Amino acid sequence: MNDHTYFLRSPHDDIAVVRPVGYLDLSTADDLRLALYDATFEPTSRVILELSETSFLDSVSIGVVVGARNHLVEDGGWLRIAGADPRPNAS
Repeated sequence: MNDHTYFLRSPHDDIAVVRPVGYLDLSTADDLRLALYDATFEPTSRVILELSETSFLDSVSIGVVVGARNHLVEDGGWLRIAGADPRPNAS
């Protein structure tokens, strides 16, 4: 079940935070892409992808993150990942 919700907030004028919840897979990749696009559409070139509430990230979603990061870097910005669990899923 995909219970994804994205919260987009800007704690500072030049940093956007995208916080997905639940599974990030093929069925949610477009939502993730849109949330990251919305974050970069604002007058910001810095994005934090906060993953503490994300339980799974597949290769399609990783590709979305890499694409957003590359776009930001081309424009002189960056994308940082925070809150990711370093342990692989044991199930």
